[in-house]
Amino acid sequence: MSIPGFGGTNGSLASDSSEFTQISIPPANEWRIEVPFKKLLKLKVTLGTLEINGSELPNNVELQLSGVKLPIYAPPSINKEHAKVEYKLVTNPDQSVLLSSEDEEFTQYLSDETNMDLVVNLAMYIESKRQIAKDLKTNEGDHALGPRVLILGGKYLGKTSLAKTLVSYAVKMGSSPVLVNLDPKHGVFALPGSLSATVINDSLDIECANGYGFTMTTTGSLSKSMKQPVVKNFGFSDVDENVKLYTRQIDQLGIAVLSKLEGIEDGSGSEVDGNHNKVRSSGVIVDTPPFTMKSFDIISSIVSDLKIDLIVVLGNEKMKIDLTKKLKHKIEQGSLNIIKLSKSPGVVDDVNDRFIRMTQEQTIREYFNGNHRIRLSPFKTEIDLPSSSSSASASASVSSSSSTSSSGLVIYKSVLTKEYESSMAFLPSGDDFEHITNEDENGGDGNDGDGRGIVEDIKEYYQILEDPNSSNLDNSIVAITHLPLESGSSSVTNGASGSLNMSSKRKRELLNTSVMGYIHVSKVDDEKKKMKILLPFPGVFPRNVLIATSIGYNE
Repeated sequence: MSIPGFGGTNGSLASDSSEFTQISIPPANEWRIEVPFKKLLKLKVTLGTLEINGSELPNNVELQLSGVKLPIYAPPSINKEHAKVEYKLVTNPDQSVLLSSEDEEFTQYLSDETNMDLVVNLAMYIESKRQIAKDLKTNEGDHALGPRVLILGGKYLGKTSLAKTLVSYAVKMGSSPVLVNLDPKHGVFALPGSLSATVINDSLDIECANGYGFTMTTTGSLSKSMKQPVVKNFGFSDVDENVKLYTRQIDQLGIAVLSKLEGIEDGSGSEVDGNHNKVRSSGVIVDTPPFTMKSFDIISSIVSDLKIDLIVVLGNEKMKIDLTKKLKHKIEQGSLNIIKLSKSPGVVDDVNDRFIRMTQEQTIREYFNGNHRIRLSPFKTEIDLPSSSSSASASASVSSSSSTSSSGLVIYKSVLTKEYESSMAFLPSGDDFEHITNEDENGGDGNDGDGRGIVEDIKEYYQILEDPNSSNLDNSIVAITHLPLESGSSSVTNGASGSLNMSSKRKRELLNTSVMGYIHVSKVDDEKKKMKILLPFPGVFPRNVLIATSIGYNE
């Protein structure tokens, strides 16, 4: 039996397993589980209906979960029938030996304390706004814009679980909302260190890392069932590493999302959904990192860039009141509503940095290798590192029998704000920075692709990696952008004060580009000037600009 998003068993995993244990879950109750990465939980629903973050589990199909802390919810039933599950725990053979030091153990318990009735009511309210959008027509005959929902709150409140649930319920009701992830710690249809927007038109895959699913970028497949995200590089896990780059990428992601809702090609490399009217009326669900009112400037940018009309504040009455005061003008205009939702009583509030890091590693491992259900064949090769005299005219064709000549390779890196500010402190008084101006040297108008002039310092966002070596690339994730290399041009370098000797137009293209995919740099040979890389699938190495991230990974 094959159901999209749900896999069958892999017999090789059950060699050290015990017998199945049965558990009965009453209606409107949650079975809360915490599965360490070193273990696999095999479970099968034998009776009734159960959900994980809004995704209904199929009956009599074995599922596998590892490295999760989540509730499995039994919706109320008319006949008050209990749902039944059988499960067993086995050792996870796919994890590295490093996980042997993991001290967490499997825990499970039943609870009748849940906020799912409130979540269902919220989902129905949002659906009513979608129906209104379908009924309203623009002058061009399109549906009106559907609800644009922003989920806010601090740590350990269940924002991501709520986002998944709202998206899953929307799909059940025939909608195709855009899921926007603004938390760079998570890789949502992308790798950690990125921001993404994805049209969701079918079930999330709860067996995948983070509970989302694969993308065409990962598998190389162009199947219409594959998610096709718009991905913006940030390069860090923590927003505070470079707030200016973070807010700028939100701005660019907002342009891409609104273009998608309008059915306009956004230039990101992501296909525009053919049924844009359905996507348009379905609206947007935005997940965010932990924010407080100290981050109001960022929140305000998100509201403006994504045209948010509904803010859901989780578990923080004070934040809801403060936001209502700050955004009073939008509320009075009728363009924004703010509501508070109680947090789930089952939220785990002791998630440590080690668990988050292991989740990131699981996401990266799955990106390149797949999981028990979808096995990928990652491709290893070598490419030449750029030298100081390299030209951006060489082609980089991947070959299994020899290394790839890539003398035109150009690698940038995201700038760590504190390092940038430290370097600026040594500039002589009165020195200015190189800015992107409203009139560039090539006669451009300085517009940022959306008709607005920009004046900003690109050195606050990116710098060229002039000396790629083992110290700055070993065991790292590098993003491949959609921005092609400039053929016939000289190599890009940092100027005296770190400025990039490239045209303003080219700088804007770098700032506006999206991510095509990722490579893993396993090792750099400094003597031979070669870089060993891992790609998710064989093919031609794109002649595109690369951006090194701070996300590390060991195979």
